[in-house]
Amino acid sequence: MPHWLPAVLLGFAYGTAVSGLKEFILWLGLRRARKLQTGKEHVAIIKHYIFRIFINLAALFLVYKSAPMLIGAAIGLSMGRNILLLKQMILRKG
Repeated sequence: MPHWLPAVLLGFAYGTAVSGLKEFILWLGLRRARKLQTGKEHVAIIKHYIFRIFINLAALFLVYKSAPMLIGAAIGLSMGRNILLLKQMILRKG
């Protein structure tokens, strides 16, 4: 086993966990936007997207000193989107 593999796997797990947190934050923003008056819901959604960007930057900043962990975290951070795309493809075929 290569010496960098545990760091990549740890970074991947970390990135996937942060990705799940980002999806939860977006879900909260969408739920909140449904309760707001017409015209103000887009402001709530934009705020949550900006918060998600800062979470991404903070997550990558926390692991920037270890290149293998940074690579794993970057792959893990993109997993939320990939899982949602796969889910949509499976649901369309079924």
